[in-house]
Amino acid sequence: MLSVKYFKISVLWLFFLLSSVFGEQSSTELLKFLNTLPVKEIKTLKPSKHFTEEYEIVFSQILDHSGSENITFPQRIFVSFFSDKAPVVLITEGYSCGKRNYLSELSEMLNANQIRVEYRFYGKSVTDTIPWKFLNYFQSSNDYNYIKALFSKYFKGKWISTGWSKGGQTALIYRRFFPDDVSVTVAYDAPLNLSLTDKRIDDFFDEVGTPEFREKIIAFQRLVLKNKLKIVPMYEKYCKTKGYTFKRITPLKSIEYCVLEYPFSFWQYNNFNISEIPDSTKSFEKLLNHLLKVVNAGSYTDRAFDSVSMYQFSTELGYYGYVTKNVSDLLSEDRSNYTNTAFAPSFLRHEFNHEFMKDVIEWLLKKGEKIVYVYGENDPWSAPSIEIPKDLDAVKVYVKNGNHYSFIRNLGDDKQKIIISALHKWLNY
Repeated sequence: MLSVKYFKISVLWLFFLLSSVFGEQSSTELLKFLNTLPVKEIKTLKPSKHFTEEYEIVFSQILDHSGSENITFPQRIFVSFFSDKAPVVLITEGYSCGKRNYLSELSEMLNANQIRVEYRFYGKSVTDTIPWKFLNYFQSSNDYNYIKALFSKYFKGKWISTGWSKGGQTALIYRRFFPDDVSVTVAYDAPLNLSLTDKRIDDFFDEVGTPEFREKIIAFQRLVLKNKLKIVPMYEKYCKTKGYTFKRITPLKSIEYCVLEYPFSFWQYNNFNISEIPDSTKSFEKLLNHLLKVVNAGSYTDRAFDSVSMYQFSTELGYYGYVTKNVSDLLSEDRSNYTNTAFAPSFLRHEFNHEFMKDVIEWLLKKGEKIVYVYGENDPWSAPSIEIPKDLDAVKVYVKNGNHYSFIRNLGDDKQKIIISALHKWLNY
């Protein structure tokens, strides 16, 4: 029966008694099947409460899907079993797989199996050196297509792709490349950028929250920058405790980056009250502590350079720039010298492909049906999204006051009902 733990509304009318009609194979059958795949390693995990079996596998994924199938790299996948005839929730991670025993809300909602795929060249899905020319969305989308083809030999239910943030982007792009691989896609907090510095995000900061909130954020930025020479020694001391180094960037410029990042991170993970933003009556130490509570300083130290993800943002996905109009007079360098792309691999020639995301967005607007988009209304990543045409069978919803961690379970009853109804229709059960 459909689990409703995270949902207030009644959805019992949606699904049949799934577990009673699926008819599971014996618990050893899945393991036997996994051993028929090109696996390098299989670890049996203690299953979470929803599943009866869970495995962590590393298998041989094709490196270049347009070339030889004999050249492979290790790709990590988590396989969680509910029933061989139940739906399959395919989680397209945008980065590495984090904790084990992760249970997505869709898997629990739909009484589904779950396959969670680590993105190529992240986490444990790596080679000795990164073959950068194969780090692109043509290759990763083919990774998922290959995985889906393999596991469809065992799992007979319908497939739902899903992901959060960059993983949500990944789910949407995979759908564009292989529109018939899955029946439904649910993308959480997934930006659809049009450039390296999508101006829709800049405009967002002029509108989000109240005027008082926005003014206080700017005042805090200016306050830190005015006192940066006194704050930098404390900042260096903090970074030393974290193991952060400054060979490729100075501590001064690093803290300026943190200040420029502050509005984005503040709203992206907005768990703060306006009263928590320090003013000029607070000590320099308290100013720094608040800044570091909001912004990850490590993102602007040596460890951030040559970033795999920044390479992807700089070539295909696009990203955001920094709003400097309110603080440019307090920066130590020209405002054009503060870019996120500075952290992309400097030893590689990389140019942004303006046509890539444009093509994805055009496809989504014309043919992207049976897709759910969930955003937090205070999340800056909600700004570079699409407006769903009225004649397109897709759903876009916002979590009221939601940040970058916005999911179906965070929606009000009325919006949950819209999504549940759409899933019922699209999955036909």
